[in-house]
Amino acid sequence: EKDFKSSIKGWTIKDVIVPSELTDIWQHSTTYGYVGSAFANDSSYTAESWLISPELDLSTATQATVAFNQCFNKGAADNLFADCIVKVTKDGNTWDTLEVKTMPDGTSWTFVLTENIDITKYISDKFQIAFVYKSLSGNAPKWEIDLVKIVGDGEPIIEEETHITNTPETAYTVSEA
Repeated sequence: EKDFKSSIKGWTIKDVIVPSELTDIWQHSTTYGYVGSAFANDSSYTAESWLISPELDLSTATQATVAFNQCFNKGAADNLFADCIVKVTKDGNTWDTLEVKTMPDGTSWTFVLTENIDITKYISDKFQIAFVYKSLSGNAPKWEIDLVKIVGDGEPIIEEETHITNTPETAYTVSEA
C-alpha cells in the first residue's frame, strides 16, 4: 500500500498528447497525491497522459487485487469512464481496461476508495497498472489519486517508500508475494 502524497519510485509518466500551453498533465502534490489535469489559464485542452507502475513480479501469487483512492472533479461526470481509465498488462504490450465499479461522483473533492479489483488473470512476472488521463478541449477534468494498493495472496507487493519520475528507467523494489 502506497500513499501517493509521498510518491512512489519506479512509476513513470508517458505523455501521449500534451498541448503547448501545458508542461505536464500529471503532477505530484504532497497534499493530494498525483493530480492529472489539462486545465490551465481558464481553458480546457485536449490531452492524454499515462501514469505507469514499474513491472511487478506477481508470478508466485495465485490471487491478486488492486484498489486505489481517487477523486474526480471539474469534468463532465458522464465522461468519467472515458476520461479516467485504469489499464493493466501482463506483457507490457497489450493493455486491458479494468472495470472499476466504485467511482467518485465526479462533482466533489471527496476521495473514494475503490473496491478490491481482481487482477488474478493478469498475474505474471511483468504486471503493470496504468492510470490513463484523457481530456478534450472544453472538458478537462481533474483526477487525483492518493493511494494505490496491490496485493498478491493477501500480502502487499510494493513495500518501499518511493517516487514517480518522468524517466522511463527508474529502479524499484518489490516483494515476492
